[in-house]
Amino acid sequence: MKKALLSVFCMFTTVLCLAQSNVTVRAVSVATKLNSTIIPEIDFRQADIRDIVVFLSEASRQYDSTHLPKDLRGVNIVLMDVNNTSKLTLSLRNVSLKSVLALVAEAAGLSIDVQGEAVLLRKLPVPNGGAAKPIPPRSK
Repeated sequence: MKKALLSVFCMFTTVLCLAQSNVTVRAVSVATKLNSTIIPEIDFRQADIRDIVVFLSEASRQYDSTHLPKDLRGVNIVLMDVNNTSKLTLSLRNVSLKSVLALVAEAAGLSIDVQGEAVLLRKLPVPNGGAAKPIPPRSK
């Protein structure tokens, strides 16, 4: 009985350790990919932010320097601000994915958030000084 319980405990502990290391490897891999993926050339003239995000997502797969299978290459990039109509002009050479995302986010008024296995581009929060003032209640 003790042997059986010990075996179950060891298997459970091993599964937990493997699960934790897998989560850590995946989380680290997004940060690693952002730094190590070098895009040789980016050239846009008054391009829509959505087109740029699609290009960067595809380029992240094409130029991913990790030696992973094709289905694991690249970085998921999500534009959370669907109303953003920014038009950007970019002309860059040999730039990391991290750097180009920072430039694009700044130019489009977005923030970058790495969440799980994706990079989220979100609308920047409005500073306190620029917040809308509450409408006072109607008097009767």
